[in-house]
Amino acid sequence: MFSKYDQIDAEEFHNNLLNNKNAEKCRQYIFNKRGINTDVVDKFKIGWCPENKNHKMRGRMTTPLYDSSDNVVAFAGRLLREEKPVWWHESFPKKHYVYGLHATKNYIREKKFVIVVEGYGDLWRLYQIGIMNAVAVMGSGLQEDQLMILLRYTTNFAIMLDNDPPGYAGFERTREILKKYSCVFGEVDYGEYRDDPDTFAKAHPEECIGVISNTELKLKKMAISKAISKKRNKTMKLSDTVNNLAEMYGL
Repeated sequence: MFSKYDQIDAEEFHNNLLNNKNAEKCRQYIFNKRGINTDVVDKFKIGWCPENKNHKMRGRMTTPLYDSSDNVVAFAGRLLREEKPVWWHESFPKKHYVYGLHATKNYIREKKFVIVVEGYGDLWRLYQIGIMNAVAVMGSGLQEDQLMILLRYTTNFAIMLDNDPPGYAGFERTREILKKYSCVFGEVDYGEYRDDPDTFAKAHPEECIGVISNTELKLKKMAISKAISKKRNKTMKLSDTVNNLAEMYGL
């Protein structure tokens, strides 16, 4: 699906957002209404496609989707008018891709776990407040093909879906997939704040960081417990296993 023209379009749309005088409405929406900063805009190549361009994204705020080799394979676009559906995607098999992984995979390796959210805005907001080991699955739950991609980087998952019925159902489906592949996982519980990670992190950034840190600690303990169970019947001393894992996970 990779095309060099998609790479060119991604750069053009990004430059449009930053420099085109006709993109002022889009800039107002992103920087003022949504409160997204320039670091996030640059990292995820958020852009704007003019109304008069012969492109499927014309008239929309845009963000490119990358494959595992960091090539642009498709775009998602958001109308700035009050129309439904708000987001529109080019035709591509979403289950084969994970949004944002090109920007966060090194942080996932470093932190040894990944935070799974639903939408683009959720990922942008977490990245902006310093939570950089997240990805968006572009739907209400992780799919099996997406898990295969993420397993290249970690086997530990923090699930942070929307606080609504689709999000609850998505968590149940995600849990079954993660159990099938013996992953370590937990849910990021943001309590009675009944909304999505984007809104929660924007209104309560410190609290958001705190609940994710709590989930991270639980994942580390579960990962150590799981590893100890596997080592019980092997030659390595249990004390050595505990010490090695504690060092690995910073405990």
